[in-house]
Amino acid sequence: IKASVGRELPQRIEPTSKDLGWGMVTIYLDLMHQLSSHRTTPMSVDNFDETLCQQIRCLFGLILTQLAAGQDPISLIWQLWRGEKCRPELPMYSWQWPLYLEMAYLMQFTGWSQDVFRRNLKILLIRAMNSKIAYPMCRFLRDGKEKVKGKRNNTNYEKKLQDIFYPAKKNMTKITLMLLKTGQIPSKDFLSEYENIFTQYTNQKVKRNGIKTLLKEIALMIKFGNQYHEDSRQYMIKHCETTIQKYEPRLKICRLELKRTLEKSLAENKAPDQDQIQSLTNEMEEVSKTIGDREKIVIFSVVFKKMQKVLQLLTDWSSGKIMTDEVQNVAKELATKMYQGLEFDCWNIAGVGHNEGVAEGDFSHSDVEDVNTEGKDDDEKDILKQICSGNKEVAVVVDINKPALERVEMLAKMVKIEEASVLIKLAGLAGFGNTDEKVMENLCFTLQQLFQHWTVDPHVVEKLIADKISAD
Repeated sequence: IKASVGRELPQRIEPTSKDLGWGMVTIYLDLMHQLSSHRTTPMSVDNFDETLCQQIRCLFGLILTQLAAGQDPISLIWQLWRGEKCRPELPMYSWQWPLYLEMAYLMQFTGWSQDVFRRNLKILLIRAMNSKIAYPMCRFLRDGKEKVKGKRNNTNYEKKLQDIFYPAKKNMTKITLMLLKTGQIPSKDFLSEYENIFTQYTNQKVKRNGIKTLLKEIALMIKFGNQYHEDSRQYMIKHCETTIQKYEPRLKICRLELKRTLEKSLAENKAPDQDQIQSLTNEMEEVSKTIGDREKIVIFSVVFKKMQKVLQLLTDWSSGKIMTDEVQNVAKELATKMYQGLEFDCWNIAGVGHNEGVAEGDFSHSDVEDVNTEGKDDDEKDILKQICSGNKEVAVVVDINKPALERVEMLAKMVKIEEASVLIKLAGLAGFGNTDEKVMENLCFTLQQLFQHWTVDPHVVEKLIADKISAD
């Protein structure tokens, strides 16, 4: 009989059966629970070489292999171990949430570092709240809000670059350089403000030039504070100075000054004084020394020659030459030609000086707590009021007068997690708080933050909130 079963049973087992896969996973989980049952406290990386940790890690590997095997995996939980920049997908089915809880609990006995896992689990829970609740409910707010996706998709693309993108890049670069040189630490609101600005621009070409580097390093400055590495600080100072040098060529600075002097003189019908002419002449001499460094940029030489003609005209006028209507028309034509082929001034902005429009003030974390906060609380309350008026479930979650457990039970129901205890335990293991009370408070706080930052792209806001909860 045994021989017959041994021959026939393998032929009746379908290797690709999902039921078989889940059966094996259940056996492995049961073994891990039995092995870890005698341990009352979590284990850390210091216990890495202990026998229990080795056994749990072995079974972990078997489970993750079984869950992720093939082109059609039976679970996506393996994404929690992918890396720091991962944005894990939601469970394939709502009944799989308890599996995530079991794996998160048993992760404590592996001896592995839990930093990446806990962050990814935290982002997963925030994503679940965003995908199931906040994002779809804020659709009516997003309707009509224009994304800046490039010339083909947006007729206002160039204008938005001029009005928002380049001024923000200029401000962020110069303020960051000031903070680096003075040893101040930027605030989280400073970082959040510029992240919110640049997330509007999905065109990767315009975001590629140093913006990602700046945002990444500002986040590290905030994270490490006074422990921010000196080599990194020096590298970022050089990076900012190189960026400023690139976007503020002396030719453009001098050209704008020439243009303004000419326009003012024509408007007042009064020749510039000798001091102005001497200042412009000195600056033109300095510009001429930089032209040789830009031989490959032919247009700089062409523009410089036109600038020389404008300067000569102003010099003649200042020396007593009569400015007839004909000469004035020539002057206006020359002023226009100075911009042919090199349309914009510094930072690709028209008509704005290189040091104009830069925000002043101290942006350290001890100073500016909230950037552009005027009316912010009212706006947030108005958004929540609009949403709560049409959804009683959300109204329960955001009502601070309700018992915390009742609010989280409603939240779990909306996220499609059958039991609130599963959500609370998962959030606790993800780092939402050290006590159940703190965990429940941060879960409700997360939903409010998602509604408040409805303008920010999902993958960005989820990480921002995860960072905020970690800091708290």
